[in-house]
Amino acid sequence: MLELGVSRLALESCQHQDIGDRHTLAEIVGTNSKLLTYDHLRPGEDPILWVSDGVAWCHGAGGDWRRRVGCLVDEVTQVDVP
Repeated sequence: MLELGVSRLALESCQHQDIGDRHTLAEIVGTNSKLLTYDHLRPGEDPILWVSDGVAWCHGAGGDWRRRVGCLVDEVTQVDVP
């Protein structure tokens, strides 16, 4: 994210996972913590959290829904969960 010039990261708050997120980000960001800030937010607090869910849902639904959001999707990565 730092290489891409990202300065702010909005994470959806999930009480049982927030502490782990903070720990992981602290390890990754390290001494660059002034270059990247992050917040845990509820979905209604920042559109980036709910808009991305909506676009992902449309893409996954396929058909006309996928066509409608096609201009918003640059790349799709398939994630296989063991």
